[in-house]
Amino acid sequence: MATRVDPVSLSEQVHALPLEYLRCRDLGHDWSVPKGFFKVEVEGGVRGALYVEREVHCRSCGLPRIELFRIHPRWMEKLSSRYDYTQVPGYRLFGPQKGEHVQGMVQLAIYMHEMEKVNA
Repeated sequence: MATRVDPVSLSEQVHALPLEYLRCRDLGHDWSVPKGFFKVEVEGGVRGALYVEREVHCRSCGLPRIELFRIHPRWMEKLSSRYDYTQVPGYRLFGPQKGEHVQGMVQLAIYMHEMEKVNA
């Protein structure tokens, strides 16, 4: 018989995050562009249109974001951005519900980290 494992609460997940992850969640990521744009094929895209992607990385936590653009004659249109959470184990939070104060939990966890240093 399988043993039931209770899910880890959102608060526990947040408080288990490393300080770098907490800071990124609180203040935003510090993006860098290690490589430029590269051409991609888009299934179901406009025939004859040029599509490009670029991957940016957070300098603090390492989270990659992949951005897809369509090139127009005088401008670029950003079509999507997606994060690759598989590259940063432990960054993604599971189970947040509408109305939960995730940002407040993150800020409290940062405060608690800072207080540990002061009281050490």
